[in-house]
Amino acid sequence: MDKPLKHTFQGSFLRRPQHTGALLFLGVAVALGGCKRVPTPVLDPTSCAQEVSDAFLPQDAALLAVRAKDGGSLWRSDVLTALDGLCAGYEEEQTEFDIAVKCITSVSLMESRKGAPPKMVVLRDELPLKDEAHRAWVEALGTSLEFAFRDTIDVTGTRAFVHLPLVSLDGVDLPALTRTLLAGQDLLDGELDVPGEPTSAAYAELAGDGPSARAIVGLYDAGEDGGLKEPAHLAVLEQFQNKAESLPRVAQTFTIVDDLKVTRQGLRGGTQEAFTLPRSRSEAAQLLLALSMSPATALGPRVDSRERVGLIRVNLSTVTDEQARRIARKLDGFLAQVTPEGSRALLCSEDAAP
Repeated sequence: MDKPLKHTFQGSFLRRPQHTGALLFLGVAVALGGCKRVPTPVLDPTSCAQEVSDAFLPQDAALLAVRAKDGGSLWRSDVLTALDGLCAGYEEEQTEFDIAVKCITSVSLMESRKGAPPKMVVLRDELPLKDEAHRAWVEALGTSLEFAFRDTIDVTGTRAFVHLPLVSLDGVDLPALTRTLLAGQDLLDGELDVPGEPTSAAYAELAGDGPSARAIVGLYDAGEDGGLKEPAHLAVLEQFQNKAESLPRVAQTFTIVDDLKVTRQGLRGGTQEAFTLPRSRSEAAQLLLALSMSPATALGPRVDSRERVGLIRVNLSTVTDEQARRIARKLDGFLAQVTPEGSRALLCSEDAAP
């Protein structure tokens, strides 16, 4: 049995009523079978960020916020094609492929079909759109995504957000590349936000309540190997996420719970009733296995190989340093409230400590 490593990692999704028929399979590289081993963090407060990085990859990401120059919907063939061109431009410059560029046109979608196996769809493969019926189908597919809103697109369908993982774009001059890509098309305006640098007023105005490059990450230790297959521990993470997402300026949260619920719904016909936590340990194990075989495993792992420690990520909207400190303290309090005896949880933020 592997011993926990004294190291970790750092680095962002949303809830809304689900439309039946189309699901986002934001896969995770759950380290099962032949998948890459994900070490087990020990939750040392002095090395939390490093532990997250070692186990789950460095998750610092720049954000590009874009909107159509005419202020209209992004769900138009020429505008979606322009957006996909921007995303592909970043992909072509990736120096590593540890974590993929996340864009509404490139994430894997699962369309549930009555009486037939689910169909995997990537929106860029549908471009250019053939006619109005095709356009309406694509919009319906995209707007039914559980995790898309305030993550890759806003609820109005007029702003999109492209996540640019720094670990995969090492050495790339992102501001210069962004200027080049935006100048190469004439349908979209865009603004870039980079971790560790002040967020510009232009980005804050364009992004609104969408994500910024600022995020708080943490770890949840279920206390035993395989603990994250227990519905009780998954319910703890879900409760924390619900509390966190009730806070102003929290754009989105992510844990393994999101992946399991979406996968469960996709495998059960896409019904709203199926969008719940697994009911048993055995069902959770089956869903984790399904996730490990998803074609969209490029967004990084969210649990360790021993299925004991899970990643917590809280994406923030544009905030001041003081607002970030207040949010971190509230999140720390939420974790303390929900974490049961025998388990541990930790946020990798100096601001989280009382």
